Amino acid sequence: MEKLILISAENLAAASTGVLLPQPVHRDIACLAHGQPDKMSGDADIEAMCAAIVMAGKSIFGDRSFDRDRDPVAFWCRNLRHHFAIHRYKLNGVRTVARSVRTALRRFGFPI
Repeated sequence: MEKLILISAENLAAASTGVLLPQPVHRDIACLAHGQPDKMSGDADIEAMCAAIVMAGKSIFGDRSFDRDRDPVAFWCRNLRHHFAIHRYKLNGVRTVARSVRTALRRFGFPI
């Protein structure tokens, strides 16, 4: 998993800054995106992470415009914010319980 996080951080650094050497913010994004939020730096900043995603998006997509619902940069920023909040507020247990309740309700035929 460490190698995957490193490669992802390097790719993100190259896309956002043009340099292969990842900064801590790139590693934090890679950890969060690959389900390893405990490996993020202690001072991880979601605003800095979203700014790095925006810079990478500008590098990859240029001036291309997307519909609000299909914008990959906005999607990834929302995704990172969601997972960051789950980690920050320690909601993993709530998520597990909610998933179990949803599964049970589906078994009883509720369309959830």
